[in-house]
Amino acid sequence: MSQEKINFPYQPGQKLTRKSLHQKLGGIKQGGICPSNQGYIFIFSDPKSGDEFGYHDGWSDNYFLYFGSGQEGDMEFTGRNKSLLNHIKDKKTVHLFMGSRGEVIYENELEIDAINPYELIESNDKNGESRIAIVFRFKPVNKFISKLPKTNI
Repeated sequence: MSQEKINFPYQPGQKLTRKSLHQKLGGIKQGGICPSNQGYIFIFSDPKSGDEFGYHDGWSDNYFLYFGSGQEGDMEFTGRNKSLLNHIKDKKTVHLFMGSRGEVIYENELEIDAINPYELIESNDKNGESRIAIVFRFKPVNKFISKLPKTNI
């Protein structure tokens, strides 16, 4: 078990503000994928606002399907998307939060599926234009009951 998992200060279901999360643990303050220099990558999923940007995150069986970064055009394995894909190799833990701004709820630690880490699907971007989207496939590290919906992909 890595040091980050032992010291992660939040429990599933815990409410906090996104601002306090970033003040305590760092990380990029905007966007859905937020790498931190403390060994974490925070991902935010907001069912209320995700659809308008072409993101349709959600559960499919026991996996959380999470749309990569990029609101327009084809998504690529660079920047934040690359950090998610390589999080195990880079020794970073991924933590899912429900919500995107203001108050968020910590869901769980996730780990990318080693056998099928992502799918490339045809989807629409925020302008309604067709594009290729990266959809990451994560499994929860700990058992918990998620409040996030099933995916509509």
